[in-house]
Amino acid sequence: MAEALQDAATPAANPLDPLVILVVDDDPAFRYICARALFSSSRYAYQPVEADSAEQALDILVRRRVDGLLVDYGLPGMSGADLMQQVRLLHEHRHTAMVAMTASGSEEVAAEVLRAGASDYISKSAITDQSLCRAIGNALERASLHNAVHDRAEALEKANQQLQKRNDEIARFYQTVSHETKTPLTAAMLFLSMLEKEVAGPINADQKQMVQQATASCRELARHLDALIDSTRLEAGKMNLELEDADLANVVERAVAGVRPGADAKDIDLRVTVDGNIPPFAMDGPRIVQVLGNLLGNAVKFTPAGGCVELEAKRVPAVCSQIPNAAGDVVEIDIRDTGIGIDADDLPRIFDRLYQVGDKGDAAMGAGLGLGLTIAKEIIDLHRGRISVTSAVGEGTTFSVALKLESVDEQGA
Repeated sequence: MAEALQDAATPAANPLDPLVILVVDDDPAFRYICARALFSSSRYAYQPVEADSAEQALDILVRRRVDGLLVDYGLPGMSGADLMQQVRLLHEHRHTAMVAMTASGSEEVAAEVLRAGASDYISKSAITDQSLCRAIGNALERASLHNAVHDRAEALEKANQQLQKRNDEIARFYQTVSHETKTPLTAAMLFLSMLEKEVAGPINADQKQMVQQATASCRELARHLDALIDSTRLEAGKMNLELEDADLANVVERAVAGVRPGADAKDIDLRVTVDGNIPPFAMDGPRIVQVLGNLLGNAVKFTPAGGCVELEAKRVPAVCSQIPNAAGDVVEIDIRDTGIGIDADDLPRIFDRLYQVGDKGDAAMGAGLGLGLTIAKEIIDLHRGRISVTSAVGEGTTFSVALKLESVDEQGA
């Protein structure tokens, strides 16, 4: 019966069809009065259907579509309130327009019919054509609005589930492709390393240079694959930090070591200053190395030969930092370069996914995947830190990273 009633509650497909109103009253004369009032309506076209009991009304509801009900509160047998409650329960999430007709206008009766599911109630002694049509018309509009909101919410929920499913499928695809690609890539890099070390026999200078170039390309591809994996993990909320009290100087040294060959190749002055009064503090060391390595790598990439890239890490009071509400001091790491700079219009999008530094610059410099800065920001956000950028075209760029100077124990307190 529930499924039948659910279908019966669905409005007519043709909006020009009259709205079917089920009049439930054991008095045939009063049913006639209601039908006459409905036919007189100028607001909507109604088609009255009559029932003399709650049981007959339920039978009609099973057999045909009904848009609204006018229900006598004082029905014999199953009461009008019980009927409305039954209809409401059987229709589940659908809202049915129901107006109760009462012999008295007492507050107790009004409260009972409203709890049972009535949208409104009117006193039978005061009913006029206008008041009855107004009551059922308003009830129909409220029911229509409620059902439209419910349908929209249900559709959005379904669409969201489909999008989430699709997102999970894409994430699994990226992870599978990345994993399956990195396995042969690792083997290729191993063989290239063996060639460079002349394990299989001597090679000349030109051959060694080609092997080195091939190795560099493999490493770049590996970095791109790592970026794709990190991006999918972040989107899925599955990147977890492994916090430990780490020495910042050591972390910086590892990040700098990764970009120094590139800086030396361009004769870039790579300067590093780490404040000596920074104790070990809570961080995921490898992830911070990844962030600083990305920022330093961009600085080297977009700084002309003979330029300067500087990393400065210092301890500052929270009120003077990007995290003014921090409980203690803050570590700020600034990475400055004398590179090409970033247009002011592009700065608000610098950390957006797929935004590529240098879109308007020299294409030969390479733009990458547009994931590095997005991942860097997400990692810093996971540390409850801040990252910002200041730049101007032709005047270089400064990226600033702020991290709370807290131990693992202090963060867990």
